[in-house]
Amino acid sequence: MNPANANQTRHSDLRWLRWSLSAIALLLAVIAVQLSALIGPVIPRAAAQSPPDSGAQLFKLIEAQTRTNQILQQILDHLRSGEIKVAIPTTDKQDRGAPAPAPRGGPAAPRTQRAPAGR
Repeated sequence: MNPANANQTRHSDLRWLRWSLSAIALLLAVIAVQLSALIGPVIPRAAAQSPPDSGAQLFKLIEAQTRTNQILQQILDHLRSGEIKVAIPTTDKQDRGAPAPAPRGGPAAPRTQRAPAGR
């Protein structure tokens, strides 16, 4: 066996390995750059927001409840007075001038009760 030829064969066998490792390293570098660009600056979310004011929230809740109670009291007083005005709007048939349905010609047929099927 020729030692010069064996060295060239070994070198060509490692060439594909070097190319594939270089390609993998390049792809990993591209992924690392993309991830670092997507993350952006790191700011804690708690620092960006002010803490909630529980006292103000409770005050708003109490105001809303008081207003609801006032409205319900007005409705209750109105219902107790017994004065309710009802306006019936016209229907579409009345607007078009459609004739009213004609009354039936005779008395309605008497209703009969059927016995259950099991008897």
